[in-house]
Amino acid sequence: MEHPETLVLEANQRALACMLAVRPVWTSIVSAEQALKLDDHTILHAGPPFADPRNLPATIRSSIVLSCLYEGWAADEARAEALIKSGKLKILPAQNHGCVTPLAAVITRSSTLVEVADAAGVLKPVWSLLSSGSAPDLRFGTRDPGSLLSMIYRDGELKSLLLKAIDTPIDLVVVANQALAAGDELHSRTQAATEVLHHMLLGRLTALNMDLGSLKKFSNMMRNSPGFFLTLWMAACRLYLSACEGFTYCSLVSRIGANGENVGLSLGGQPDRWVTSQATPPLGARFPHVNPTLTPSGVVGDSAVIDAMGFGGQMVNNASDVLASLSDYLPSNYDQAGLKIMTGLHTSFHNRRVWSGLDAIKVNKSSVSPLVNIGILAADGIHGLLGRGLYLPPVDLFREASGIN
Repeated sequence: MEHPETLVLEANQRALACMLAVRPVWTSIVSAEQALKLDDHTILHAGPPFADPRNLPATIRSSIVLSCLYEGWAADEARAEALIKSGKLKILPAQNHGCVTPLAAVITRSSTLVEVADAAGVLKPVWSLLSSGSAPDLRFGTRDPGSLLSMIYRDGELKSLLLKAIDTPIDLVVVANQALAAGDELHSRTQAATEVLHHMLLGRLTALNMDLGSLKKFSNMMRNSPGFFLTLWMAACRLYLSACEGFTYCSLVSRIGANGENVGLSLGGQPDRWVTSQATPPLGARFPHVNPTLTPSGVVGDSAVIDAMGFGGQMVNNASDVLASLSDYLPSNYDQAGLKIMTGLHTSFHNRRVWSGLDAIKVNKSSVSPLVNIGILAADGIHGLLGRGLYLPPVDLFREASGIN
């Protein structure tokens, strides 16, 4: 009889091979109602399930309030708050439904999603929110009514425009490779990737003789939204991670995220089992204009899937500006983390050494946490983005997930 350690190693190697065979491409834009068959009054959020969906962190609550107004489920904020407290809303983890969502953003049936599929045809697609631009935006967890205007643009004019540009899929690995060469780490910094994508999309739309006013508005939005590529890359990384699900004994992380209350993860061997611990705030400096007395929220967002694939925090050296902003908060061995906790090199990123396959057992044995580059939000659900942060998931979380005492 084989030793369990051998079975784990074999499962992880098979899972890694499947992950590296994935070819993520942007194939479509679709509403959440169409893609996910979302019912009325259903809301998807980042991270693991809430202990009590009637009692939510302020950031998520603010996003849900605005979404209730947008969907027409409530006439004002007070009625939206009452709807949350009533328990009539189905508030569920996005990753359990084949999608991911950034920071405090939530997904409802009208939300426009980007679809990222496996060009190899092996895996089911993964969806994420179509970015609608810079602040005000739902992802920052505020009550700013300007977010409603962003949602209207996203689900109307922007969706209609981009549907015409995505008649031929876009290879996201091609974009990512160019962006890495230009200094992105593909989480906190996606400026170069967004520029590449902007050029691609604008070229396609111009060739279609689209209305010049719409093109100018789109182009301005892209120039002012350096994070536009982020949600696409979140979906791509979750697609990669999903390839390791279903391998018995697999100890590679397949889901990871936080909801402001708890941070959680799942392993490939038990993909539907969330293991959680309390969400503490990311570390990091505030933006110069931010009030230093504001309390930061516990970490929130599904974008940790990017770091779990070996980008973001594991490649912070690749982005000099991100490295400079986080240098005071990085552990001394930050540049060695990938070597100690990942399973192998990703063969699609030949110009950069991208270590992939986050192994919960290796995290436990080395006591080295993966680095997660993520935004810091205000805990009050009012003041939004406070700064650029760094989060280290607790080692105990990986120990519990892997069943090691």
